[in-house]
Amino acid sequence: MRFISKALAAICIFHRISLALQRRKVKDLREPYERLEPSPSDVERMTDLKVCIRGVRWDDRRVKGKLRQVNDVLYVEFRDDNPGYFWHIDTVRKLLHLAMLGCRNVELYDESDRLKEDA
Repeated sequence: MRFISKALAAICIFHRISLALQRRKVKDLREPYERLEPSPSDVERMTDLKVCIRGVRWDDRRVKGKLRQVNDVLYVEFRDDNPGYFWHIDTVRKLLHLAMLGCRNVELYDESDRLKEDA
């Protein structure tokens, strides 16, 4: 009988822990970018497109970032040579600003922030 009560107590403790973990807020991967002006949420509200920010590696070292629309998703891509560092924040901010201005297919180059817009 004593074994059953201890087992039941252990099950209750496990259940409480699992409920607490389920209630814990899941960290949003876009959180570092939400402080930007405009934020990804601002762009989503203005454009009715889902914003996906991601690091990419390109063969062309001059490309700093790209803005592309594929169906109802707006991809904000930045050159990610060193994952974990936030050197790309200015690039993401510029691309989000261009998205707010109505641009949908843009490449941002390293050379004096030159733009190339696709038709």
